[in-house]
Amino acid sequence: MRSRLHVFHQDNPAFPEPIPGKYAGNVHTPYLQNLNDALISGNATEARQVMHKMQTALKLDDKTLKSSVESSVRSHEPIPTGKLGAAFTLWARRTLTPDETQRMRAIQGVYLRTAVRAGIAIGAASQR
Repeated sequence: MRSRLHVFHQDNPAFPEPIPGKYAGNVHTPYLQNLNDALISGNATEARQVMHKMQTALKLDDKTLKSSVESSVRSHEPIPTGKLGAAFTLWARRTLTPDETQRMRAIQGVYLRTAVRAGIAIGAASQR
């Protein structure tokens, strides 16, 4: 997925590629990276465990945990959202093989379904 996004950004300079390390991490970052890995792999149990560890270790209240997790999940969806996502999806349909496009959709589906199974609320706009 990331390699296809990279090619998309190269083909579409109106959508510049994010600069790695542009945003400084914080104490949530290691947990959120593990959460993203669990969602990509389809492991809802691991995702719930990561959120529990994060809340316990960082002494987060439910509202803070929910906000941090939901924001991270939305921003790390395999297929981007918003204007970038619409442009990327159109580009993918025109550029990639049907098999590659289907694989991307499957990865996105696993990610979103796993988030829901892990108890993470995701907006309807994110569901494709």
